[in-house]
Amino acid sequence: MAASPGGAQPANPLIEARFFIPQPRAGSVPRRRLAQKLSAGTGTRLTLLSAPAGFGKSSLLAQWLEGEPDVAWLALTPAESEPSQFWRYFLAAVARIRPSATEAAASQLEATPAPDCIAISRTFVNALAVESRPFTLVLDDYHEVDGLEIGEGIAFLVDNLPPVMRLVIATRSDPPVALSRLRARGDICEIRVDDLRFTREEVGAFLSATMRLEVNDNGVASLESRTEGWPAGLQLAGLSLQGRDDLGAVIDSFGGDDRYIFDYLLDEVLAHQPPDVRQFLLYTSVLGRLNAGLCEAVSGCSGGQATLERLERDNLFVIPLDQKREWYRYHHLFAEVLQAAIGTAEPGRLSELHGRASAWYAAHGHTGEAIHHALAAGDIANAADLIETSWRAMDTSRHPATWLSWARQLPATELAARPVLNAGMAWALLSVGDLEQASMYLDAADAAAAEPAPVVADHTEFNVLAGVVASARAYLAQANGDARATIVHARRALDVLPATDRLRRGSPSALLGIAAWAVGDLEAAEAALADGVAARSDDSRYALPASYVLGLIQVGRGELDRAQRTYQRAIDVHGEATGQQLPGLADLHIGLADVSYERNELDAAEVALATSKELGNPAAGPHWSYRWLTLAARLAAARGDTDGAFALFDRAEEQYVRGPVPSVRPIGALRARLQLRHGNIQDAVAWVDRQTAGLDLLQPIEREFVDIVMAEIAVRRPGSRSGVPAITEKLEAIVSAASASSRIANLIEAGIVLAQAYDVAGDSARARQAVEDALTTGGQAGFIMPLVDGVQPLRSIIATLDPASPAAAYAATVLAEFGPGPFAPAASGAGLPEPLTPREIEVLGLVAGGMRNHEIAERLVISLATVKRHIANAYGKLGARNRVEAIDAARSLDIL
Repeated sequence: MAASPGGAQPANPLIEARFFIPQPRAGSVPRRRLAQKLSAGTGTRLTLLSAPAGFGKSSLLAQWLEGEPDVAWLALTPAESEPSQFWRYFLAAVARIRPSATEAAASQLEATPAPDCIAISRTFVNALAVESRPFTLVLDDYHEVDGLEIGEGIAFLVDNLPPVMRLVIATRSDPPVALSRLRARGDICEIRVDDLRFTREEVGAFLSATMRLEVNDNGVASLESRTEGWPAGLQLAGLSLQGRDDLGAVIDSFGGDDRYIFDYLLDEVLAHQPPDVRQFLLYTSVLGRLNAGLCEAVSGCSGGQATLERLERDNLFVIPLDQKREWYRYHHLFAEVLQAAIGTAEPGRLSELHGRASAWYAAHGHTGEAIHHALAAGDIANAADLIETSWRAMDTSRHPATWLSWARQLPATELAARPVLNAGMAWALLSVGDLEQASMYLDAADAAAAEPAPVVADHTEFNVLAGVVASARAYLAQANGDARATIVHARRALDVLPATDRLRRGSPSALLGIAAWAVGDLEAAEAALADGVAARSDDSRYALPASYVLGLIQVGRGELDRAQRTYQRAIDVHGEATGQQLPGLADLHIGLADVSYERNELDAAEVALATSKELGNPAAGPHWSYRWLTLAARLAAARGDTDGAFALFDRAEEQYVRGPVPSVRPIGALRARLQLRHGNIQDAVAWVDRQTAGLDLLQPIEREFVDIVMAEIAVRRPGSRSGVPAITEKLEAIVSAASASSRIANLIEAGIVLAQAYDVAGDSARARQAVEDALTTGGQAGFIMPLVDGVQPLRSIIATLDPASPAAAYAATVLAEFGPGPFAPAASGAGLPEPLTPREIEVLGLVAGGMRNHEIAERLVISLATVKRHIANAYGKLGARNRVEAIDAARSLDIL
């Protein structure tokens, strides 16, 4: 079965019709000159067909691409102006012929309620790098898409498109792409109005072959002149000429501007149709897509399929959208003409027709289309009912952005009267990270519910509204770092929600445990989450996300084995055993990857991350992408791919959405620590200087790790000795608090940095005790990664440990496994304030060998700027002013 948009729902004819290349009409005029021009532009990044309505852009492309196997086609509508909807259909179109090229971007999209269009485009471009077979993607009717964000994503795509893909855009107005730059580089093939106008020969061929009219040369010339080669105008003229004996007189009577011809041909075409066909055309003109049942429901006419087939056969601007001839559409211009005609002839009819369309779509499960037509009918109440009753299903299926795009079309007065709708707005806004707006809608929900006669469509939701609102307030409080308010609202929710309502009670139950975690009480947090998971182990909607959070807490407590069992048990019960891709499974595999990472089982971690990526579409929740990218960055750093790690951290930061689950390793701190341990002290210090204003916004469990990283930067900063007493005092407090609350992961991290601080202060006894404590704790818990970087500067201290002690044995295990260490080897310059990294040593060795910067970049497959940065860092650490001094200094220290 072909992929449906986003892969989240089964394919259906309405969606499938969007991806078929329109069938060239029998007897259509071959446009060889334009086909040749299109073929000649095969090597360009962008092919652009830009012209007003009715110039045959889609028909030309259909004719040119007929029979081509490697073509993806997407006919756009205004519904795709919402970015997530646009990219869902975009990726689904490409997936029909190149599914592997869309997997990463589709996962990223489904994990992100408010997608960054450039980030989605970048992921798609990166995936194209491994594609070998060229293909073409056509975006038809691009003008229907309105939005700066989508335009930015397409512009990025065009600028970075690899040769394997050719992008074709057909539109009534130019897309927001740097066309002048593309022209200067010869990277664009353009087909415009003057190209698309029918030549005199094509006019004659069109009238005779397509319209089956015998028009003499003078008549052809006259029509070509009066219509200026406009294909749609010629088709309308041909229809008005059919069955007329006085062709010459009719042709001669044409005159005036386009509006005159437009109105004249409208009257002539409709006047020559039987009343039933005329009614069918006018009444169904409100539909963007046509099929027999829908047309019958809207027009009130029977025989919808036969009528559609007749209209196609008579060239009445009906275009088939699939090979089975089930779905059609009108030529856009013709539809506009018909809509204008019915608006004039029966001005009160349009609302009725849109209402019929809404009812049909609602009955057939097409909620989005039903809402569109209800709004077009002016039936705001019905539209609001549809939106309100769809909220729970859309929330469960993780499509808050799409639901918000519907709800935001309602007038404020309608929203104000509906408590359930306001609660839905609040939850949807929480899902996309808009906490301030969510708070306003929660207040509005309470206000509407307090009215004597609130407007309610979903009475099931209204009956539990107090609990739903309290749960949302608990979520909001926790996302804002207010654990005390979280507890108050969560308990309120549990008090008012029915004991049997396991779905809605899941959120406040979990939030109580998360609040305890956020303030550092991991024991209470683990107990709360573990009890909840045990009580609801058969309910995937609770068990999967709660198991993920429970595993994170267990990792923080140093219980790696228990965390692994928590993740695997939930996967076994709700994943492999059921064969379903449920929301939350992708996060659980990130959890498994995290456990393997902490143990330095990097191959296993990468396998688990790959599995998570496969499950990321459509099962991932809104925060999945951020979590996946963050751990992928840490893995890249562990593998020695520093540049890749920084790039992944940047992408993760783009995907961040504020939520209630604490970020126990804030990404800014992880990046700064990586900068520090790779010798980029200046940027690490700059990060510390930027933290003053934001520290109070962090939750205690987040603040603790940030404080540890800031302390390490302060300790390893050149000239830091005078500030060490204050640093050690801070670290001693962290170690004491972490030990008391069994925050083992942070205890290890803080203990290693404390040992470094004592070492810098010259207190070798305390340094030895601190490193021994950290190594002993790490060994008991099975942690390796928190130790591997931190112990490198402490080799001289470790060498003084009792060889028979557990700490010395574990240190030997860590150091033996990592050799000199991936970040700061001991042989990188004894006595230097900051040792050289392996990459800096490697670059300096190539410099000593006489290689130039660009040669080094080519040898190491890194950028020239990266080479220069490594050289500058090495010079700074060695106190050298040039290459000669740097090489001499490195050799004197036995680095080279």
